[in-house]
Parts: sequence; C-alpha cells; structure tokens
Amino acid sequence: MEKQNKKSKQPQAENKCGKDNSWLKRKKTIRHRKEGLIKIIQYFNQSKNNL
Repeated sequence: MEKQNKKSKQPQAENKCGKDNSWLKRKKTIRHRKEGLIKIIQYFNQSKNNL
C-alpha cells in the first residue's frame, strides 16, 4: 500500500509543476498583450488628436 501511494503522488507533483509553469507563461503573455493594447490605444489617441 505504501509503495503504491508513493508512485501515485509523484506524477501528481510533476503535473502540478507543469501547470504552474504554463500558468506563469500565460500570465506573462497576458501582461505583454495588455502593454501592446495600451500602446495601440495611445497611438490611436495621438492620431485622433493630429486629425
């Protein structure tokens, strides 16, 4: 019983790490997208002012 528990715990821990990494990557991409959108909005506002 103890050996089976150890085996079942290991893959779960690996999956958890993988999920955390992917979540961090996703968070970074979302941040970059937000910065990009802000730049685009600022650019449009500037072009409106020029018109």
